[in-house]
Amino acid sequence: MSWRARVEGEEHRAAPELRADGWWVWLLSPSERPGFVPGPAAGEWVRELPLAGCEVLVHLRRVGTWRGADCAVVDERGTELLLQHLGTGAPARALGFEQVERGVHRRWVPADEVRGVREEQTLAAG
Repeated sequence: MSWRARVEGEEHRAAPELRADGWWVWLLSPSERPGFVPGPAAGEWVRELPLAGCEVLVHLRRVGTWRGADCAVVDERGTELLLQHLGTGAPARALGFEQVERGVHRRWVPADEVRGVREEQTLAAG
């Protein structure tokens, strides 16, 4: 799962943050750009601005279907995908998903068993 923001006509990786004074967005860049400062990681540049400064903020996630169940792809390792069941607890448990916290069920499965993997975009602001 990731975020993207468009600011001044350019798309950036982004990280939204709720503060006492409202939503702010961290823009991330792998190279130096006007208005960006060095980030915490080497070779990373950041710029923070209020959400209102973004033309668009979009949440991205990969989704697919495994054994008839809609799932989000959370991680991958080798030939496996870590899926998060997008339904309720009983159907998730019936498919062998483990509850990792209340309402969140995950399971590693062979990647070649997951059908229709695609990127889903949800408009958060804009």
